[in-house]
Amino acid sequence: MENEKKQFNIISLIISLIGITVGLLLILLDGNTLTTVVFIILGIVIILLNLSPFIQSCKDLKYRTPIAYSQFITSLLTIVLGGVMIFFHDALTWIFGIILLVINLIKIILAKEQWVDEFFRLLPLTIFAILILVIGIGGIVNIILAVVGWIILILSIIYLLFSIYNFFKKS
Repeated sequence: MENEKKQFNIISLIISLIGITVGLLLILLDGNTLTTVVFIILGIVIILLNLSPFIQSCKDLKYRTPIAYSQFITSLLTIVLGGVMIFFHDALTWIFGIILLVINLIKIILAKEQWVDEFFRLLPLTIFAILILVIGIGGIVNIILAVVGWIILILSIIYLLFSIYNFFKKS
C-alpha cells in the first residue's frame, strides 16, 4: 500500500512537470510559424487528394460533355486553391477577413429596423474579422496559444505543489 502511494506521487510529479513543459512550449511557440506550417500542410494535402480526380477529369475531357468540363474545372480550381494556401496564405487570410467584414456590414445594413439587434448578434464575428485584418491569423493563433499555455502552466504548477505536498506528507 505504501509503495503504491509513493508510486502514485512520483507519477503525479512527472505529469505536473510534463504539464509545465507543455505550457511553456505553448507560450513560447510562434503563432505565425505555426499557421504557415498548417497552411503548407493543408495545401499539400488538398493537392495530393485532388491529383487523382484531376488526372481522371483530364482523361474524361475526350468525351466533351458538360459534366467532364465541370469536373475538370472543379478539380483544377481545387488544386489552385491548394497552391494558394501554400504560397499566398497571407493574402488568403486578408481576403477572408475583408469578405467576412463586408458580409457582416451588408447584413447589418439590410436589417433596417432591427439593425441594432443584428449589430450585436454579428459583433463577435465582426471583431474576429477586424482582428484578422489587423494582426493576422498568426497573431490570433499566437494569442490563443499564449492563453492556453498560461492556463496549462498555472494548473500544472498548482498540481505540482499538491503533488510535492502529498509526497512529503507523513501519513
